[in-house]
Amino acid sequence: MDKIAPEIKSEIEDGNLKKFNQKDFQDIQCLSNISDELNEIKRAYSKTSESHVVLKFLKENDEDKYYDIFNREIKNLIKIYPNENVIKCFGITKDASKNFYSIVLEYCGDKSLCEVLENVSKKGWTHKIEMAKGIANGLNYIHMENIILCNLVSILLIISKI
Repeated sequence: MDKIAPEIKSEIEDGNLKKFNQKDFQDIQCLSNISDELNEIKRAYSKTSESHVVLKFLKENDEDKYYDIFNREIKNLIKIYPNENVIKCFGITKDASKNFYSIVLEYCGDKSLCEVLENVSKKGWTHKIEMAKGIANGLNYIHMENIILCNLVSILLIISKI
């Protein structure tokens, strides 16, 4: 854990984040519909929590750059927790095949905003307005914490309640 930021190590020591063993996960599946050029997103079943989680792997081979991005992302996730409109970070894990740590996140489902919008005509206006308010509230909360989202597109917004 040499490259993990001290603040993140402290969160792990305090029990706010967990350092998962990769063996805790099974049935790991790539979610290609929400992966992009910067991230590889996988769904896995966590034996310890008996629920599905997301494993987020950064697509960066340079170790220093990887951990700059990794540490910044986890610090940002810690800053914006708890908010019902923002995904929760559970901790980190190290996949032996990747050589780097990945982020363990709350699983919200397999549908991106883009996919939900393709079927939105089947939903009523009340549902559409609630969905828009939830997204706006989440973004407002993130911006109030002075976090800038550089890669915000509908395919990367995961909708939990459809």
